[in-house]
Amino acid sequence: MTLAVYNSSTDVERYSCSTCFADVFYAVHDREDMIDIAIGLLDHPDGARAEGLLAWSYGKVGWEADVAGGWRDELVGSVKTLSKEWAVLIDENST
Repeated sequence: MTLAVYNSSTDVERYSCSTCFADVFYAVHDREDMIDIAIGLLDHPDGARAEGLLAWSYGKVGWEADVAGGWRDELVGSVKTLSKEWAVLIDENST
């Protein structure tokens, strides 16, 4: 795979496959210790969620402060509520 980079703004880089244009990862200059990876590209024995490799934070939204007061507040609230409900189901099924 050959990566292509697109600067969607001055401090944001979006990397994708230059052949099929699948998203690969997203990087923001002021978050040097973190990138967002398109997990659909990972091939892991645990399946699509790659739970042996990744940590999932149910009920937390990483970009919540970025959308506060805007039209996406309702979306953030729904994500937080539904992910907490999902976490309870996972806990119940693991015992």
